[in-house]
Amino acid sequence: MRSDGVTDFPDPGSNGQFGKISAQLEDSSRFGTGFNACKHLLPAGGMSKGQQDAPQLLKFAQCMHAHGVPTYPEQPGSVNPYSVLDPNTAVNALQEAGVNPNSPVVSAALQACEHGNPVGS
Repeated sequence: MRSDGVTDFPDPGSNGQFGKISAQLEDSSRFGTGFNACKHLLPAGGMSKGQQDAPQLLKFAQCMHAHGVPTYPEQPGSVNPYSVLDPNTAVNALQEAGVNPNSPVVSAALQACEHGNPVGS
């Protein structure tokens, strides 16, 4: 990053992770240029877990549609798939999308599509 113009980019901590990067630095044009030049060095090319899972999440949503849940969201960002770690958040997000998580149809679809869920069940 520094050799690509982000001279004030922080050093990683003892755990190898970078701390919080200031919004001012992240919003600078040189940060975007440096990040684009260096992202290939990051795990998964700098893609987030959500970006990596997006194609599989779309297939999962299509499976849910095919099994009788047409309102299951196709856009990974519209319902946070990682909210399964917090069941209340997952239930609320599905309800906002018009999916009744307690419906027998939804339960059957989840069981049928479970193999395609990148975040597990």
